[in-house]
Amino acid sequence: MDYSMSLAYSADGTSHLLFIAAHNHFLGAVRLTLSGQALPTYPVGRACMESALYGYYLAKVPEATARWHCKPTERAALREWSREFSVSSISAHLNAGQAKWAKYLHQTAIDYGAHPNTQALYSNMSQKELADGSIQLEKIILHEWGLSSANSAKFALEVGMFTMALFATVYPEADENYSLSAVNHSLACTLDVLKSEFSE
Repeated sequence: MDYSMSLAYSADGTSHLLFIAAHNHFLGAVRLTLSGQALPTYPVGRACMESALYGYYLAKVPEATARWHCKPTERAALREWSREFSVSSISAHLNAGQAKWAKYLHQTAIDYGAHPNTQALYSNMSQKELADGSIQLEKIILHEWGLSSANSAKFALEVGMFTMALFATVYPEADENYSLSAVNHSLACTLDVLKSEFSE
């Protein structure tokens, strides 16, 4: 993200700063999943993809930057502001494939822990039968390598790929200079290997 940092103080610096934030969140998501903390990967990954979406939107619609900086407090105006800066509204500015990807990542994040819900809460628990026949519930904090950790690794990888794809779309000169599309292609191959490990 050194390219983004070099432009952070330009006229459209907010977009660049949002992409830098997305990169920071991506690194956080990767560190969480690699340490076995599967569920916390999802809220941090959500922050990554949402920061990238906002960065994309403010670069494509620069007049929205002033509105984004001035969040209203009056109810009707706040409702309109929230509608403009929602994931679904911003996704409508993406191409069809990117929009579908954004909605998938956002929903996956929410389903697996970026928003409190039963699926996220209980997926982190297991049952252990004791010698006396009773059942003990155990809360899993650190996952060993398996389906849960592989899914969180896949998610972290995808939000990073999504961020790079949006950055390359908005700043084609960065794509040309840093071969971002080629890097994403390589990461897609890694993702296929990860998926194939659990496809049987």
